[in-house]
Amino acid sequence: MDTAATCNFEYTLERLLYMAIELDNNRWKLGFTTGFGQRPRERNIATRDTAALERKIRSARRRFHLPGDCRVLSCYEAGREGFSRKDIGTMWLHRYLIQTGIHNVVVDAGSMNARKKRRRAKTDRIDMEKMLRMLIRYHAGDEEVWSVVRVPSAGAEDRRQLHRERWALSGERNKHINRIKGLLATQGISLSVNGDLPEALGQVRKWDGSPLSPHLKTRLLREHERLLLVEQQMKAIEQEQRHAIRRPEHPSTAMVRNLMRLKSIHIHTAWPLAMELFSWRQFQNSREIGALVGLEPVPHQSGGTFREKGTLAPALQVQV
Repeated sequence: MDTAATCNFEYTLERLLYMAIELDNNRWKLGFTTGFGQRPRERNIATRDTAALERKIRSARRRFHLPGDCRVLSCYEAGREGFSRKDIGTMWLHRYLIQTGIHNVVVDAGSMNARKKRRRAKTDRIDMEKMLRMLIRYHAGDEEVWSVVRVPSAGAEDRRQLHRERWALSGERNKHINRIKGLLATQGISLSVNGDLPEALGQVRKWDGSPLSPHLKTRLLREHERLLLVEQQMKAIEQEQRHAIRRPEHPSTAMVRNLMRLKSIHIHTAWPLAMELFSWRQFQNSREIGALVGLEPVPHQSGGTFREKGTLAPALQVQV
């Protein structure tokens, strides 16, 4: 007996609007495409002009004959308006796009592959078109085209301000101390930079037995005053942190207190660990933690040679 099987397939092809944003201090360059071979449409708007951004999105939908409620997929590189290694920034643009219903991803610029065997032209237009192509591939399922930066919530970002400010102040303190020591070294003098420095400057003598010149002494005293101000602010931050862990209003502060119960864990270590790593990030395995803090191995093997290229980067100084 013959048996005939009939399968009915229904294909639904959703039309999407892809948008890439090239950020700049004075203007933003927008690129739009639907991913069906059209040449990207480019538009420029003033920096942080969200009203103009929404108008350009509506105009692009009409231009490509898309419905007014079609999904918009966007991307931009982590940088001034998002992230940087020295300053995490506000990250407001990503939150704004998500709130307006746009599916946005923030991309690590260093993870975008580039041809290195020949000289490569670089312009905002070329970068924007490249981001659009990679955005289409990413949403088609190729997640290896780049690394997507995870954006913390507004609350998690705010809770990271204290220890990051202290990191910045610690750098300023070292600069003041090194500057004082350097100025004294030009006169052949070595002194401890502490609270007794002003008194010591009045008693110290140069190589020929003469006192410090008036202007140099005044500069050193001013530098010392700035140093004391920085140290005072650092103490105020530590007091605020200790006050917060006594009254845990958020699970992250309770996590800091639990970490400090471990031997040799100070608040300056427990606080960044909680606020940077464990309070808002979602790790799937230990390998992800190692990759974040710079402990993941990077093997280099070719033929009979093998060496490890991984470096033990300072865990919490790489702010991503």
